[in-house]
Amino acid sequence: MLNILINYFMLFKKFIALAAIVSVSFCTQAAEQKLQVCATTQMYSALEALTPKIPVEFDAHYTTASNIYTGIINNKLKCDVIISPDERLPISLIRLNKTSPASFIPFTRAKLILWSANPRLFNGNISAIYTKKLKSLAIPDPRLTPVGFAAKQIVANKGFPTDYLKDKIFYPEHEYQVHSMVANQNVEAGFITLPLISSKTKMVNGSYWIVPREYYPDIFYYTLIIDESTKRNDALAFTRFLRENDEAQTLLEAFGFGSLNPTETGQIDLRLPGWQSK
Repeated sequence: MLNILINYFMLFKKFIALAAIVSVSFCTQAAEQKLQVCATTQMYSALEALTPKIPVEFDAHYTTASNIYTGIINNKLKCDVIISPDERLPISLIRLNKTSPASFIPFTRAKLILWSANPRLFNGNISAIYTKKLKSLAIPDPRLTPVGFAAKQIVANKGFPTDYLKDKIFYPEHEYQVHSMVANQNVEAGFITLPLISSKTKMVNGSYWIVPREYYPDIFYYTLIIDESTKRNDALAFTRFLRENDEAQTLLEAFGFGSLNPTETGQIDLRLPGWQSK
């Protein structure tokens, strides 16, 4: 009788182990059947809100553009579609024959802002900029990100004086680091994009100035389809929805993105009085 119980117990353990393997295999296959979207972190709030409306099932992975690139070339990240504002990422993947130029298409742009944790600093007034009252400033490294490059065009203009700040201008690598520095009040203000602080609640800590669009080169967001994708039809449907669906474009604007329409501009009443147009 004891031997029978032992044999039964061993058989039961094998069954549980086999069931676990089958379950893992099934879940893995189910995950692989979904479109895999790799996006930069700024897309998180908007893409999560869009998920129920997008006509295909997908899993989204959020990280930096450099991590997406490294993950793809090292075969550690499965991506069917990439969303990124960094033009160097698609160009690098095109050179590696991972994708084609035809799939490299803009679908929205991010609005550049100067943000402060101080709720009164830019509350309908930007005089702190041109009266030289800013105490410190953070700008993403212009050599590494399109946000930093755009911000550099602003501070290089005489309408945005920075000569008095001297050693109080900081250049972290990415806008996430600028966000952290401002949020922790290590600097008074920093250039980031509006999607980074936008959420469903619309409650943004601090205050910010939306930089007029004509002050800097557009920060476009692109979709890119990987050539090796086995979900090409879903990838095309996904990217087409982001570009062409009116509801998608409206929701993107609610989360800090902007229209590709070239005639749209920034806030007319919040321009720098000493700005010198090129």
